[in-house]
Amino acid sequence: MSTTDTGTPVTTGVDDPDYDLVLVLQQALEDCFRYQHFAADAAERGDQELVAFFTELADSDRDIAARAKAMLATRLARGADDDGSSPGRASTDEMASLDDDD
Repeated sequence: MSTTDTGTPVTTGVDDPDYDLVLVLQQALEDCFRYQHFAADAAERGDQELVAFFTELADSDRDIAARAKAMLATRLARGADDDGSSPGRASTDEMASLDDDD
């Protein structure tokens, strides 16, 4: 299990680095969207310093998202076994059972 800098355990509920990569991609895209809105708000108020700052943050997260997407595409292109699983990954049946627990 991973921990934060302060030693707090971090868990995604799934022990799979590829799943973690999906979460990084999602978070980077959400943050990029958020920063773009912040930049627009700052622009409406004429605060160019904040526009530049929020735009820089959005650009950074866009780059992170692009890297995560490329890494994920490479990993997914490697393929999976016939049963939809590969080492360290949940099978299709296991993933379906996660939906049944709701």
